[in-house]
Amino acid sequence: MGGVTAGLPGESFSLDNPAWIADFERAGLYLSLLGQRTTAEDVDASGEFEDVVFPMGQAAVPAFGAVIGVGYAQYLDFDAGIESSIVFEGDTVPAGLDSEGGVGVLSPSLSLRLDERTGVGLALDVYLGSREVVRSVAVPEPIGTRDTLTRDFGGVGVALGVTRDLGGSARVGIAYRLRPDLATEVTLAMDPDLIGREAEIRLPDELLVEASLRVSDGLAVGAAARWAGWEGTLDEDLERATTDVGDALDLGGGLEFAPPRPILFVVGPEAPVRIGYRWRRLPLRLDGEAVSEWTLGLGYSRGFGRLSRVDVAMEIGGRGDVQDHGVSESFVRVGVGMAVFEVWRRFD
Repeated sequence: MGGVTAGLPGESFSLDNPAWIADFERAGLYLSLLGQRTTAEDVDASGEFEDVVFPMGQAAVPAFGAVIGVGYAQYLDFDAGIESSIVFEGDTVPAGLDSEGGVGVLSPSLSLRLDERTGVGLALDVYLGSREVVRSVAVPEPIGTRDTLTRDFGGVGVALGVTRDLGGSARVGIAYRLRPDLATEVTLAMDPDLIGREAEIRLPDELLVEASLRVSDGLAVGAAARWAGWEGTLDEDLERATTDVGDALDLGGGLEFAPPRPILFVVGPEAPVRIGYRWRRLPLRLDGEAVSEWTLGLGYSRGFGRLSRVDVAMEIGGRGDVQDHGVSESFVRVGVGMAVFEVWRRFD
């Protein structure tokens, strides 16, 4: 749906806006998995790499007139590798740089409905993760070198959200996320003087606005806009480099088709088809030029009564331009998500 992760009729899991789960009348659990293949190209060469990630999971339980949620999402992915070569004593020897790890967000939340049309939510975002960087040069021992540096990351932020039903067919949601200064500490290094060294990484606050409209019994449209204030988050010495950052902007929208009567037993009220488009201005700037990304997605959801739901989506897209930025990437993503609900009790 072009980045519209919530706001459509029905029970919507969401870590972007904690207020959406205020609608839940029964306990539920959602898990997702995403695989992607990316092709990178510059003026001299190109290459491909594949990755499988766990984008998000969330549990929601109605209790005491509110809904208690616990979610987890990946925020930063540090997995990467570079292979190169250097000249050593007249010979060309391989060298490499490998990075592993990431930062995830554990997000407990509390949501409730103020009235039949308004929901609010508050989430506490706990950032946890680590990164290991290994630099190696394959020259004969004892000259061969392998340099390892490991850092831990941590921080706590807050997310506030509100949703509103506008009549019987339209819904809107607004969320603001106060991100923390991410604390980092070196825990392992070849140089003992580096161990224990601390630093802070400024993360940007984020604003998200979503809306959906039920056009007819079988057709809904949705749109979303997201802004993140990356401008000024880099230190001054880094801002003088060829790579800097600016504010990020994300715009998207899409359609959901769920006819009241099944079509060929494939598409129907419990089996909608979705299509969406998203455009992003990434925070990354190369030589002062902003880098943009586009994504076109097609999704299918299949409900099995009130017990469970399976979501499948495929996306194609690209970012950057070889002529403007010196590098470009194209990607194909396939995602699968499953929601399971409690049906033997109902929370009132």
